[in-house]
Amino acid sequence: EWDAEKAALLKLAPENPYFSQVGGIDEKHIYGTKVTHKYIMGSLCKDPSPEEFGKWFEKTYGKDIDKVVALIQLKVDGSSFCLKYQSGKFIQGVTRGDGITGLDFTNNARYIKGVKETISAKGYVEIKGEVYKNRQDFEKYCAKDFANDRNYTAGAINQKSALITKERKLDFIAYEVRGVDFKTETDKVQFLIDNGFETLKDYTTKIVCKGKTTQDVVDEITKYMDKVDRNNLPFSIDGVVFKLDDIKWAESLGTTDGGRRPKANRAVKFLTEKAKIGRASCRERV
Repeated sequence: EWDAEKAALLKLAPENPYFSQVGGIDEKHIYGTKVTHKYIMGSLCKDPSPEEFGKWFEKTYGKDIDKVVALIQLKVDGSSFCLKYQSGKFIQGVTRGDGITGLDFTNNARYIKGVKETISAKGYVEIKGEVYKNRQDFEKYCAKDFANDRNYTAGAINQKSALITKERKLDFIAYEVRGVDFKTETDKVQFLIDNGFETLKDYTTKIVCKGKTTQDVVDEITKYMDKVDRNNLPFSIDGVVFKLDDIKWAESLGTTDGGRRPKANRAVKFLTEKAKIGRASCRERV
C-alpha cells in the first residue's frame, strides 16, 4: 500500500525532494561515527509489477533491445553495508545511512559472517552488499521477541558492543564492487566469488535480449519470479533486480536523484504478502 501511494504521488510531483531520500540516520539513537561515502550508496527505482517494468524497459531499451544482455537477481531485503579495503586489508565497515553519509561500525562488522579481513586486490576497493539474519534461525529463535528479521539485523549492527553483534549471528552477502574496473556485472560476481564472498550467483539468471520483444523480457522476469521459493531462502527478499551487464553502457545512461539511482537498472517488486510477524497480529508486508 505504501509503495502504491508513493508511485501515485511520484507521478503528480516527480521533482519533490522527498523522493530523493534514501534511508536515513536516526539522530536520537546512533552509536557509530558518521562517515561520508566515497561512492554514493543509492537505491534502485522500483516497479510494482513486471508489467510496469515492461513500460520502463521499452522506453529505456526498446530501440536497442537486440544489444541488451542483463542479469536478473534476487533483491535481498536486509541492511545495506559497505566494506572498505586498502591494499587488500579490511579497514572500515559503514552502513548506507542516507546514501551520502553512513555510520562506522567497523568493529561490529568483523563479527559478521562473510566479512573478509583480506582480499586479493590492490589499492582502494569497496565491497557493497546486504547484512541479514538467516530467516530460519530468526523464525526459530527470535521471532517471538522481534518484529521482523530486517529490524533485528539493523538493531544488531547498531550496537555499542561488538560482542552483542557477534551474539546476533548475522551474515553478509555481496553484490557490488567499486574501485576495480570491470567490463560486465558478470565479471564483478566472479571477482566476489574469487575473494570468498557469499554472492547471488545461485540466484542469478542472464537474459540475452537479441531477437526478443519487450513482452518476451517481461515474460522471462515473470517466470523467474514465479519460481522463487521465498519461504526457503536464507534471507528475506522483496523483489528482483534487473542489471544491464555492460557497465560502460549502464554508466553512460547516467543517474537520477543526485547520483543515487542509476537509470540503467531497475527493481521489480513482488506482490504484497501477508505474514504473521512476531507477537503482532497479521499485517501487510512488502
